[in-house]
Amino acid sequence: MNVSETNKRSLYVCVGCEKLGISANGCKVVLEEDGTEIDEDELLQEFVGSTLMLLQPDDKWSSASAQSKQPQPAVMAAGHKTTHEGTEDSL
Repeated sequence: MNVSETNKRSLYVCVGCEKLGISANGCKVVLEEDGTEIDEDELLQEFVGSTLMLLQPDDKWSSASAQSKQPQPAVMAAGHKTTHEGTEDSL
């Protein structure tokens, strides 16, 4: 499969969810810094190098100060994932 011929955002979601062991159904990609949803390939390309998060349907983005009080969704950055337990794995 040629990545340039497929929906890159969907591929990101599928690969990320598979690595995290979660269902891709209803997952969305958001910027970690402010929760902006990345719902188009063009937007994904604008944020190369930014930390992105995969949110499951029941997850809600919140600021870093509020997240310290709640379980955190998985974060993906630069080809690595970090879970709220602090483990890291290559994508």
